[in-house]
Parts: sequence; structure tokens; C-alpha cells
Amino acid sequence: MRMKLYGNHIDPACVLCRESRRTKDPNTVLCNKKGAVPANSHCWSYEYDPLKRMPRTNPGANASEE
Repeated sequence: MRMKLYGNHIDPACVLCRESRRTKDPNTVLCNKKGAVPANSHCWSYEYDPLKRMPRTNPGANASEE
């Protein structure tokens, strides 16, 4: 079985859906189908968008070089 781009299992969340847009409130997104919804919920029209994924920060990247 081929490995998907960011792993084989990504929990569905409206914040990662192709149908949603972020708002100023980090806990709410605007859905094209449902309107304002919580960022961690999902519905039947959920479709993962890899471009909305926020990458984890690398703990060693911020270390100062001596």
C-alpha cells in the first residue's frame, strides 16, 4: 500500500477541509456548506486539503548557531 502525502490517517477537521476558510477566531471556520462552524468538527462533505495543513515546527531550527 502506498503511503499518502502526510501519513495514512489524518483526523477530519473543518480547519483542514477544502470547503472552509479561516476566520480571526482560531476556533471557528467559515464553511461553504454549513456557515460558521467549530474548527475541530467535520461533516459529510469533508475533503482534505493538504495546502491548509500547518507544519509542525522543528525544535532544532530555532537554536542559535555558535
